[in-house]
Amino acid sequence: MTEYPQRKRILIASNTFETEKGAYTVLEELNCEVVTITADERKKWTEEDLAKTIQGFDGAILGGDHIITSRVLANADKLKAISLNCTGFNHVDVNAATNKGISVFNMPGLSYNAVADFIWGQILAVMRQIVKGDRVIRSGEWVKGVEKSIAVSGKTIGIIGMGSIGQAVAKRAMGFDMNILACVRTRRQELVDRYNVTFVSKEELLCHSDIVAICCPLSEETFHMIGDREFHLMKQSSFIINSSRGEIIDEEALYQALEKGTIAGAALDVFEGEPLTESKFFALNNVVLTPHIGGLADQQIYACAEGAAKNLVSFFKGEEVLHIINPVVSKN
Repeated sequence: MTEYPQRKRILIASNTFETEKGAYTVLEELNCEVVTITADERKKWTEEDLAKTIQGFDGAILGGDHIITSRVLANADKLKAISLNCTGFNHVDVNAATNKGISVFNMPGLSYNAVADFIWGQILAVMRQIVKGDRVIRSGEWVKGVEKSIAVSGKTIGIIGMGSIGQAVAKRAMGFDMNILACVRTRRQELVDRYNVTFVSKEELLCHSDIVAICCPLSEETFHMIGDREFHLMKQSSFIINSSRGEIIDEEALYQALEKGTIAGAALDVFEGEPLTESKFFALNNVVLTPHIGGLADQQIYACAEGAAKNLVSFFKGEEVLHIINPVVSKN
């Protein structure tokens, strides 16, 4: 009697993948069973819920809204691949995945323009008091409290990290006739030539910038790299913008800086704990808060979802997979 291989089971647990029907068609090539756990179903998911759910699946397409711990992976009895529908992977215990023989891949380089656009939206929103103005007019007060905002053109912007996002932010800053400072690990002449950027130390950047834009990835080196000491180096009239990772800024130090007027304001799209359901920031009127949506523009959402699906299909067909985080597993 002929034995046919069992159909692969694929878990989908990603807010932005489930909305892209075209990405699901990519998976049809595997003739697999696809199980989607919707955002509503996952709203109150715990680590234990994810650990129970992941059992019995051969592959998974996951977003950045759940932490994939060693405990979760210990329960992944059949899992061979995790395809991340996002750029960042600091929420995944990659070492645990590697030890378990699970390949992990992500989707970098697709959303940098969307994120850079968003960062400029944050800058304008907080400095020109756009969000506050919206609230005022809805309350019937017209212009009360927003009579004077801060001009953006001609200011000095300090960009921490000049990868694809940082460069895209610098490119847009040129259109605002800004003085561009940058703090990077490797100072490349091509960036000076292309964006007229001036490389400085972190301390110099903080001291001289009207706007500080965090564009570096999260790492051991960048964890809480902006804290109480750094806020006291900044101008009292300056603003800080973060659409990278929440843990790069010490949130308690930021709250104190905003509450005491050490700096003028902030715009945050990322937080140390997400989702942000309660926060002392809610009581402050000099901070603009958004729910980690910087990269979620229409074109980028579909491209990322389609790419995540293609990676999973390629993996199970034994073809080349792009952006493998732990290639040693796939090699074996």
